[in-house]
Amino acid sequence: MRKKGFTLVELIAVLTILGILAPLEYIIIQKDFKQFKQAAINDIGDFYSDEALFFIGYRIENNAKEIVIDSNKLIIHKCDGTRDEIYMTSTERLVIDYYYDATNNKLSTNNVMLDIRSFQIKKKSNTIYVKIETMGGQIKEKCFSIKKEYTPEKVIS
Repeated sequence: MRKKGFTLVELIAVLTILGILAPLEYIIIQKDFKQFKQAAINDIGDFYSDEALFFIGYRIENNAKEIVIDSNKLIIHKCDGTRDEIYMTSTERLVIDYYYDATNNKLSTNNVMLDIRSFQIKKKSNTIYVKIETMGGQIKEKCFSIKKEYTPEKVIS
């Protein structure tokens, strides 16, 4: 008469095999999580780079009276007397300072983007070239056309 169940040798053999495979699976899963995390960081950096360039373009194209580049700082003087300064800080942030008059009274400072490696601005005639490099190594570049002379639109009432 044969008994149902497993022998002690069979159970030890199965546990030994599982003991060998479990650490291998853990290493594989850990590697996949690292790859996923890096891909997510790259996607976030890519998204914020695009948004930062869009934001800079919006600031340049809306009511800009004069645009000055000083020490890799983009200074946008507006028709209403206010100005915006966009630059990279020493803490790897792209920020914008809002000034509400010509006497350097700062209204506020906002972070446009975090974790950037470099921010470069160049101006050639009526074009501004902006380059942003993230800590993940993604590089985004865009050029913006500058109007020679800003003329406010007339409001029809």
